[in-house]
Amino acid sequence: MNNTLTGRCLCGQVNFSIENRFEDLFHCYCDRCRRMTGSAHASNLFVENGKVDWVSGRHLVREYTLPDTRFCNAFCGTCGSALPYICTDGKTVLVPAGALDQEPRYDRETRIYLSEKTGWCPDHQDIAGFSEDVE
Repeated sequence: MNNTLTGRCLCGQVNFSIENRFEDLFHCYCDRCRRMTGSAHASNLFVENGKVDWVSGRHLVREYTLPDTRFCNAFCGTCGSALPYICTDGKTVLVPAGALDQEPRYDRETRIYLSEKTGWCPDHQDIAGFSEDVE
């Protein structure tokens, strides 16, 4: 497995690399993460004292912090894809798992805020699956 991972936004204008040493992978079902992603949950990796190396497009990265909270989001100003950012504690880096090009290595995987999980988000094993889009 790689010691350094690469990642990018959907339009490819923002590219980054980060060391492959994450402590946690959280699948968060809270209302805020659902609204931010437009999906059932957010899957985010966390590393303390991590460093994101912006390969290209750093000037396109935008951040939004929900007023009066610690809730933050970083995204590409062109395509809106979620991107890494330093959390409000100033030392923890959050990396959206879907932004990475390779499989990450992490110590713990946890689902959080399950009390806010929606009824339309099943446990997926009972749903038909296809390896590609269905026409």
